[in-house]
Amino acid sequence: VPPITSTSIEALRNRANLIYAKANEGLIGSFKGLEEERLVKLGARPSGDLEIPVTIYKPTEAKNDKLVVFFHGGGLVMGNRKTHQTLVNM
Repeated sequence: VPPITSTSIEALRNRANLIYAKANEGLIGSFKGLEEERLVKLGARPSGDLEIPVTIYKPTEAKNDKLVVFFHGGGLVMGNRKTHQTLVNM
């Protein structure tokens, strides 16, 4: 594996996706409940409206009195919602 400092961010993202997919393959698809993809509008900006994708997970046996908001890691450069989605399966 080449050093991180000599690797493009795209290559690092691809490598992270492969690592997380392999590490989490036993958990992918095991979530029991509602999984919903949405776009959240952040409001008008000079360059146009900005929307960010979010995934909402509601376990089958969940109560509606609690909420957890998780912002994935990766230094806000690497990783994505899918690389960290298995955290909700625990």
